[in-house]
Amino acid sequence: MIDAALAGCGLRRTGPPEPVRLGGISAILRVPTSDRPVWFKAVPPVFAHESRVIAWLSTTEPDAVPTVLASGDAWWIADDVPDEAGTPRGDWLEAHARTQVASVGRVDELVALGCPRRPLRVLPAEVVALADREHVLGRERAMRLRLARPRLEQLCAEVSALGIAPTLVHGDLHRENVRWTGRAWLRFDWTDACVAHPFVDLALPLSTEPEEARVRRATGYGAVWAPHLAPPSLRVALRTAPAIGAAHQVASYRRILDAIGAAAREQTLRRTRDWVDQLLDALHGHA
Repeated sequence: MIDAALAGCGLRRTGPPEPVRLGGISAILRVPTSDRPVWFKAVPPVFAHESRVIAWLSTTEPDAVPTVLASGDAWWIADDVPDEAGTPRGDWLEAHARTQVASVGRVDELVALGCPRRPLRVLPAEVVALADREHVLGRERAMRLRLARPRLEQLCAEVSALGIAPTLVHGDLHRENVRWTGRAWLRFDWTDACVAHPFVDLALPLSTEPEEARVRRATGYGAVWAPHLAPPSLRVALRTAPAIGAAHQVASYRRILDAIGAAAREQTLRRTRDWVDQLLDALHGHA
C-alpha cells in the first residue's frame, strides 16, 4: 500500500521504512524514496480526520504543518518533518494561539473535515464515564472522580458562560510535537484535533513547566487573545485552564481507550491516571 501511494506521488521507495514512533495509538515510519525521505502515518479510524485538518491548515499556514502528499482511510504520507533549525524565535504556544484565533468563525469547516465538537458542557459526563472503569483507575481514584463531578460541572458552566468562541484545538500540544524550521513553528501529530474551548490546549504544555515559566508562557498566550476578549473573561479563562484542560485530556484518553481497546499499553493507562490526578488536584484548587 505504501509503494502504491508513493507511486501516485511520483516517488519510489528505495529502502525499508524506519520507525519514528510506534505505539497503540498510531505508527509513524520514515520511508526513503527516490527523491527524499517521507513520513507514513497510520492511525485508528477515529483519528482519520488528521490529514484533512493538516491540509486545511496548510492553505493559510503552510509553514506551520507538514506537507501532505497523499492520504487514504486512516493513513497519510507527508514530507519528512525537518530537524530543529537554528535558534527559535518567539514561543510556539503563542504561535498556536494565533492559529486558534484565525479559526474563530470557521469551525463548521473543521467539523465537515471530521473534527469532533467537544464543548465544555459535555466534559463532566465524559470524564465521569471513565470512573466506571475501575480496572483502569483503581477503586479509590474512580470514587474521587465521581465525587468531583458537581465541582467540574460548576466550573465548566462558569467558563462556558464567558462566551469564548470554540476554535481548533490540537489536543496533544507539547514540545515533542513542535519544531522550529527556521521560518515558523511547525506543529504535527494532530490526531486529537477537535473543535473545543481554545484554552484547554494550555494544560499539557504548561503541566511540566516550573511556576515562573508557566506564568510567563500563559501570559504570552493570553496576550494573543487579549484583543478578542474582555479582560475579566481572559483572567477567568487563564485561571481555569489547568482544570478544564485536564478534564479535556481525561475525556481524550477515554476516547483513546475506546479506540485501541486491548492494545492499550501501560503507558496509555498511566497517562490516563496521571491526568485524572491532575484534574482532581486542579479542582481542589478551585474548591
